[in-house]
Amino acid sequence: MTYGRGAPVKIRMDGETIDLMPMPAAHTGGDTLVRFEHANVIMSGDLYRSYGYPFFDTTRGGTLFGTLEALDALVGMADPDTRIVPGHGAISNRADVMHFRDMIVALQAQIQAQIDQGKTEPETINARLTARFDNQVPGGLDPVFLGGVSSADRFVSEVYQELASHH
Repeated sequence: MTYGRGAPVKIRMDGETIDLMPMPAAHTGGDTLVRFEHANVIMSGDLYRSYGYPFFDTTRGGTLFGTLEALDALVGMADPDTRIVPGHGAISNRADVMHFRDMIVALQAQIQAQIDQGKTEPETINARLTARFDNQVPGGLDPVFLGGVSSADRFVSEVYQELASHH
């Protein structure tokens, strides 16, 4: 099914109302939140993860700014009791998503400061800006593929590239 931004597609099944809500380009260019209204559950897909740092798949249209917008939408439709099923990791709640979003914003500011100081991408990665969050992000230092960079380094690299391209 293909649909654009706007009102959610509603599916009614067995007493449940399921909302398919297209999001801005976040993890990819085609993210959708799936809300089960009566169960108070939202499936976020990969635009929110409770395992590893955020991943904007830029080869598939993902963006930092779209991720922040989508996380705001997710927080806005959740209440304190909503169970949020992430693309990776343990079931979460609204407070977890808010903390995740706040972490992204804090690191975005630090990475922007590095860019403003003329630091290169490798220098910014080597500054270990994620260090204060690493013990709060399960899997944040794990390689994203066998022998690959860590989730933290991939995140810093992606944010650096997006922010640097806006200069």
